[in-house]
Amino acid sequence: MAYIARQPAYGNFEKQVLTPDGSTTTFNLNFTIGNATSILVSVSNVIQEPETAYYLQNGGTQIVFTSAPSAVATVYIIYLGVARDVDNIANIGTITNKTELTSAAADDEILIYDKSTLSLKKIQKSNFDTSEIDINGKTDLSTGIEGADELAIYDNSAGEIKKVNLDNLIIGQTELSTTAEDNDVLLIYDTDAAEIKKIQKSNFVSDAKVLVSSNDTTPGFLNGKIVAGDNITLTEGNDGSNETLTVAANFTFPTISSISPDTITNAQTSITITGTNFVSIPIVEAISTTGVITQADSITYNNSTSLTCNFTLATDGTYYIRVENNNGLAVRSSTALLTVSDAPTWTTAAGSLGTFEGDFSGTLATVVATSDSAITYSEVGSNLAGANVTLNSSTGALETTDFGGSSTSATTYNFTIRATDAEGQTADRAFSLTSSFGATGGAQFN
Repeated sequence: MAYIARQPAYGNFEKQVLTPDGSTTTFNLNFTIGNATSILVSVSNVIQEPETAYYLQNGGTQIVFTSAPSAVATVYIIYLGVARDVDNIANIGTITNKTELTSAAADDEILIYDKSTLSLKKIQKSNFDTSEIDINGKTDLSTGIEGADELAIYDNSAGEIKKVNLDNLIIGQTELSTTAEDNDVLLIYDTDAAEIKKIQKSNFVSDAKVLVSSNDTTPGFLNGKIVAGDNITLTEGNDGSNETLTVAANFTFPTISSISPDTITNAQTSITITGTNFVSIPIVEAISTTGVITQADSITYNNSTSLTCNFTLATDGTYYIRVENNNGLAVRSSTALLTVSDAPTWTTAAGSLGTFEGDFSGTLATVVATSDSAITYSEVGSNLAGANVTLNSSTGALETTDFGGSSTSATTYNFTIRATDAEGQTADRAFSLTSSFGATGGAQFN
């Protein structure tokens, strides 16, 4: 019987049976195939069309079905031919199943296509053209390379030629851990010499100056062209020569030097703030050391150095004072100038503290006041001395060794005691002590 088509040159065709599961589309091949038409594929006794029903991948070592064969289907492959040492280079540029050289020897050869003779030829590495690449005659980009511009590269990890955008060229490169050193080199294209050259950092221009005006020889030219804004002063130097221009900001901030009084109670209190550069009418705030901000109840602008403000501060503590002019410039006192504290309160009622015999020795009475801090007592004036009485500043005790002193007649002594707390707040109260003596004079009986 005659053999239709090309007769096999030797042996039998190899057969591989696949075991489908209804979901798997990719199967490993027993042999490496250079082209999908080099195998005959049967699914349930139906011959499959190459590149439509299936195709090859992974360098011809796997077959991929476009639809997974049924789990009950009989699937087999007849190998009509296997890949030899000459691999197929696909349209996408993939080079398969080859060992990559780490370096080429001078007598190594590669295949190239000679367009002049329309045939493949070989060339030794020693015959490669190692002269400089001449880019003369090439079309220059009208602008710099843009991110959308692409280069063709060979991807070693995927074993195929790919394209890459300029934006991705420096991804993954090692950055300098420090600034470039003087002997570091940069490649540049010298348009005058039409060739690529290198330049060391030490040759970079490190003292470049920006030309503001090319008319430095005209006196006042630079100063006349640049206009200062609000609170800005321009000072021109080297007029008519290599002119310089100094820019200075002039802002007049307010200042605070003192307040009076510096200690108040929780009740609304008027405070005078002394400082400089106040502008009518500013915002005035008391800022607690805990951060709570309280605006003044009212503000009176006396002049640029004095403000009168009413504050009602319900919480005892210390407060910074802040003044903000209506132009936005502000100052806050560097220390907490204002103290809010409860003033002393008298417990002992005003008026008479009692009547005592003249020449009495001991404690006549003790006056008492309270506050949120320690109290000291003092006399306003010196009337107690006339009664030969002393005041204990810590306890408020009124003591004597001879009440009334040299006096021999009943006398009422009026005096005022002041209670002062640790914050310097005071409360005054008026009291009196009265001396008494036995019957005086004589009587005659006839």
